[in-house]
Amino acid sequence: MSIIKVFTIFLLVLPSLSFAEDNVTGFDTKRLYKSRDFALGVGVSLVKFDTNLKTTSKTGGRSVFLDIEGNLNLPEVATVYSFYGAYRFNSNHSILMNYFSVKRSSKALSIDETFGDTVTINANIDVQDRSKFFNLSYGYNLFRNKASTVTLIAGLNAMNLAYKIDIKGSLKVDGKLVSEGRLFDENLFVPLPLIGLNFRYNYSKDFAVSTNVSFVAGAYKNVTAGILQSSFNTMYNITDYFGLLLGITYFDADIRIEDEKLEHKIIYGYKGVTAGLYFAF
Repeated sequence: MSIIKVFTIFLLVLPSLSFAEDNVTGFDTKRLYKSRDFALGVGVSLVKFDTNLKTTSKTGGRSVFLDIEGNLNLPEVATVYSFYGAYRFNSNHSILMNYFSVKRSSKALSIDETFGDTVTINANIDVQDRSKFFNLSYGYNLFRNKASTVTLIAGLNAMNLAYKIDIKGSLKVDGKLVSEGRLFDENLFVPLPLIGLNFRYNYSKDFAVSTNVSFVAGAYKNVTAGILQSSFNTMYNITDYFGLLLGITYFDADIRIEDEKLEHKIIYGYKGVTAGLYFAF
């Protein structure tokens, strides 16, 4: 999956999940507006990661390619936690937010391997992934009928990529021996523009499905990124103020980081199932 591969099919448990249409046949619109203007929710996803890192020397032109889960034993299956909220000003305008974080680590992996002709490792390796993603956006209803809505989403995606690979042992880079060091260390905050669409269909006042797609692309300082995120969710209102969400989620990011000597290309993605609770007021 390549770097502006349309960034992020949808931000995990995203915004449209708590609003039912105000003009669906048989709905009590007064009750609907009273109870659904503001919503907060939490979610957890069980996902399978796929992370690849390619580091290229700008001086020598040689590259190292690492499959982070395969070569360095970072857990391939993990949980991702999310928090989200929405406030509806009226039937057409809303503010939406979403936050999710990743916490993975692999401790004291012993490796003796050569990657290309650039890096030879005979060492213990610690890998940590503590990345976080936050979205704040404005929603505008492009289309509404008795049971469905299409909402345009535009806003800001903030990515905090926190990734490091520590080496303890023998590390040889371009023929130079390093006894201990850091093969990769980035803790970057990158704000980029986001645009997307929410498609929602209400089968009844208590049951709905939504398909959400968002894209992020741009450059900030020494980072260029593209993200495609999507989800398909089913939502059921247990009461007027409380509901459940089940769905599937997909995330794919292509990131390029440059400094004076090196260029890092990271493909960072996951896919899996998600569940959540939301509270409407």
